[in-house]
Amino acid sequence: MGTVNTEEPDGQCSVRNLKLRNSSGLDRVMLDPITIVGEVKDRSDLQNGHQGLGKTVEMVHMQRGRALQGFISYAHADDQFLTDARPYLTELQRLFGISVWDDHQLKAGTTFSDSIRERIRIADIIIMLLSPNFFHSCYIKSIELPEIKCRRQRGALVLPIIIQRCAWRYITSNMHAIPHVDGRIRPISEWRPRSHGFDHAREQIADAIEHRFAIRRLEFDWDS
Repeated sequence: MGTVNTEEPDGQCSVRNLKLRNSSGLDRVMLDPITIVGEVKDRSDLQNGHQGLGKTVEMVHMQRGRALQGFISYAHADDQFLTDARPYLTELQRLFGISVWDDHQLKAGTTFSDSIRERIRIADIIIMLLSPNFFHSCYIKSIELPEIKCRRQRGALVLPIIIQRCAWRYITSNMHAIPHVDGRIRPISEWRPRSHGFDHAREQIADAIEHRFAIRRLEFDWDS
């Protein structure tokens, strides 16, 4: 049985049982110190949360106390596609507590490229809206893609969404592009209505997040 240590000097909490820590594949298990219970029994408790003593343990997967960070890479010529995708991105934010950022959120007085680089560097999930315009963008090629490549090598989940037919295989390599139906890519622009394509992509993004980060979708609490 692993005991949760709530006395860490930096406010983090760790599982002190070595066997449990090793089997989880995590050197140090970070938990929310505000909602700690006394015991964690196995790996499933670490990944999915453990109910006990009237409180819930929830795993914080990246840095203590912060939500997963998302970044959207897109060509400005495809701004309407981003606008159409926003309701589905909001669903993902609410399902997983993700904070999703794109350059519409740049603040006055900030340096554009520095802000983009910083947002990519802290992103856990990067969504690329692929189209001919994406490939045509010199800014994406010279600034964003090198940073996205480095971030992916350090563990970020990179998800290419094909919004229009293009040379998407050049970018995706061994990544799974979406939306796909029966193993075949179907670009967002070819769905009728287009909203069905975004919803299909949203579901496949959610599946990828669940698999990569071993977290469950949040459900609305009707009882409290």
